[in-house]
Amino acid sequence: MMGGFWNLAGVGCTRNASGKLMVIVVLIAETVPPEVHSDMIRSGVQALLIGVRNGRLCGEDVSLGCARREEEDKLDFKGGNVHIITTKEGWDQKIAEANRDGKTVVANFSASWCGPCRVIAPVYAEMSKTYPQLMFLTIDVDDLMDFSSSWDIRATPTFFFLKNGQQIDKLVGANKPELEKKVLAAAGGSSSK
Repeated sequence: MMGGFWNLAGVGCTRNASGKLMVIVVLIAETVPPEVHSDMIRSGVQALLIGVRNGRLCGEDVSLGCARREEEDKLDFKGGNVHIITTKEGWDQKIAEANRDGKTVVANFSASWCGPCRVIAPVYAEMSKTYPQLMFLTIDVDDLMDFSSSWDIRATPTFFFLKNGQQIDKLVGANKPELEKKVLAAAGGSSSK
């Protein structure tokens, strides 16, 4: 099933959030060919493949039936008021706008391959609707590597809270209750809903 081009790094088991047993197959490879996904699905294995994409570890749930494609890789903030930052100039423009409007900025440094980033993305989008008095930004650490490095990002997601361009708080990780608490505090304790 695996072929000779794979470097099998390990196999293990865990339970997913719904309690279902999940096989973890750790593979080192530049790409995950569709036939591997097909073979695993046909054999009834629910697994997470961890491979290398663009020099970084990434996870793919083979129970989905196919590898995520590049256009599907971006985090989904539909329905929210999240500004996607793709350039340093875009960042500077949004920070200046927030400063001019007296808004606190919530900056989410994330990555498209990051599972916790994908889980917290809809929560972040919903918060951006609930708290219009804040400005919600998202920066993909892979798209803006040098810029992200200047913020000393060591894990994704990392959330910075900025007022007048200065950091007032920080949260590392996709901790929903803690993020909600910090966003509420940054909003002054009230939402628009």
